[in-house]
Amino acid sequence: MTDPTSENWAGRKVTVAGLGTFGGQVAAAKFFVRLGAKVTVTDRKPREALVKGVRELESSNVRFVLGGHRKEDFTNADLVVASPAIPEDNRYLAAAEAAGVPITHEMDVFFSLCRAPIIGVTGSNGKSTTAALLAHILTRHFERQAGPDSRSVRLGGNIGRSLLLEVGGILPGDVVVL
Repeated sequence: MTDPTSENWAGRKVTVAGLGTFGGQVAAAKFFVRLGAKVTVTDRKPREALVKGVRELESSNVRFVLGGHRKEDFTNADLVVASPAIPEDNRYLAAAEAAGVPITHEMDVFFSLCRAPIIGVTGSNGKSTTAALLAHILTRHFERQAGPDSRSVRLGGNIGRSLLLEVGGILPGDVVVL
């Protein structure tokens, strides 16, 4: 995805598909609201199952379609931000693609904007522990280097914290651990 801030999103339609539980989709919705987009958040789960995310977005002028998806929310959008939990062969994503609507993910938007080096931790088990430990070690290391070599370390990802809303404040000399 190209830099989403290079486009004028004022009044454009963004569908955030799958609210999720890790915070990335909430951050994506808030991010595009800040850019002036008309954001629709849609999820198969009912409102009662998504209380935390809905509560975080209620004051953000977001339209909710919960308890099921509607094809038109995908085909009439200017962009779909899909949860990584939605399979690529999902019929609503296929409909968006057939309609020429670009599909991206919260992390793709972050990667396109982040100017700092990113350390990615992947695997089946121990990712959160490893990422948190690595961020702690790097933070302690950089705390000892005062002056122009000082760096900030940011920890995010599915550890419960999206960095998308902070990406503008992440400097090229900082380090991101995901």
